[in-house]
Amino acid sequence: MLRSDIMRMKLQEMVIQAAHVSEEEVKTFYREATERVKIGMVNVGYARFSAPPPKSTDEEYKQYYEDHKDDYTIGERASLGLCMLEKQPGRADWERSYGQAKAIYDSLAGGADFKALAKDLSEDVGSALDSGNLGWFPPGRMVSEFDRVAFSMDEGEISEPTRSQFGWHIIKHYGYRDTVDRKDEPVREAHCGHILIKTYPSTETLDQLYQRLVDFQAAAVENGFFIAAEELDMPATTTGLFERDANIPNLGRNAAASNFAFDSKIGTISEVQESEAAFYVLEAAKREPAGYAEYDKVKDGVRMALQKEKVQVLCRDTANAIWDEIQGGTDIKEAAIKFGEEYETPTEFGRTAYVRGLGRSPEPIGAAFGLKNPGDMTPPIEFDQGVAIIELLEKTEMDNTEYTEKRDSVRTSILMAKRQEMFARWFQHLVDNSEIFNNTQRVDDESDYM
Repeated sequence: MLRSDIMRMKLQEMVIQAAHVSEEEVKTFYREATERVKIGMVNVGYARFSAPPPKSTDEEYKQYYEDHKDDYTIGERASLGLCMLEKQPGRADWERSYGQAKAIYDSLAGGADFKALAKDLSEDVGSALDSGNLGWFPPGRMVSEFDRVAFSMDEGEISEPTRSQFGWHIIKHYGYRDTVDRKDEPVREAHCGHILIKTYPSTETLDQLYQRLVDFQAAAVENGFFIAAEELDMPATTTGLFERDANIPNLGRNAAASNFAFDSKIGTISEVQESEAAFYVLEAAKREPAGYAEYDKVKDGVRMALQKEKVQVLCRDTANAIWDEIQGGTDIKEAAIKFGEEYETPTEFGRTAYVRGLGRSPEPIGAAFGLKNPGDMTPPIEFDQGVAIIELLEKTEMDNTEYTEKRDSVRTSILMAKRQEMFARWFQHLVDNSEIFNNTQRVDDESDYM
């Protein structure tokens, strides 16, 4: 073992040994894991007042927007002119792949074994492993071109090469069967295999696409982006506004394009750019400063926000009215009924359980476990689904005898988790503060001479 490895192991051990678990941590963990409560509650849920939602006027929506403008800010935005040519195969590429598919079909017509050729030659890797088998399928499951041919064939027939977006398919038909779908409707399924010869853009095709954009870029610099596109019959569009590092319409997330849009002078034309799927040229088209979003562009969100606020107010007011009744001496069940609510009693639960009506919301569940004695109640508690008033019915406390028996194993579990967390944080700190070199290319280059 190298000296550096020994030192690293010692450092790791020091980091791990730094973990410590106090007696209070162990007791708190065990208490929270074993305590259980049974509650009664009045849950004034948002759903009660949401269907239908409270009505609002256009004036109220606009006033809400004005009062909450800081919730509708937008950063600096930019747009791009975009001329893109996708890396799609050309006519010569389709003819070349058809020649390959036709040669395979001729071999099959001459008696070659379909399954053997599918396993050796098909470029659909998944089905090739099963000798081209596609199993049973109903009409409409495959791409339309494949589907149309498959359901026009006879059992045992082999089709001539059939073109789809994926390439050329040679289909072997194994037969039909009549069955029913999930709705018990009769359906006829086909059982087929295929050999797929994919069609890729050749180097010549890619060079032609690239050169077209080189010519376009020169013309765009000389005459203007969209004038050049019209003169050269090139596809050009504007992306629409986007914020820095956000998704760019038609380009997706593209850091280089985003930086070009925000850092270049308006009207600047880029050189030809390349992605995995396309070649393209950009124009820095427009920039707008940060500010407030226009009302018309966010009004749907404003309407939802105001509706939610009104629902919350109705729930809050209802729960407070029920609470006032309880404080005045009315039984909680009677108070609930008076205001159109129910008194519910979910099954007994622990701190991490899913509770009907409360979900796993920490506010009401935490408040329930904070109650000490049966009959104690919480005032109205707001959470993500409504407002609840909770009454403690039963509480199962931690068993101290059982805790004493299990304390050591609980402490060990907590300590192991802490050590793993500390080691993970230490390792991530090393990664974040290290200079990492990628030597895979060097290894590949050296392997060429071995």
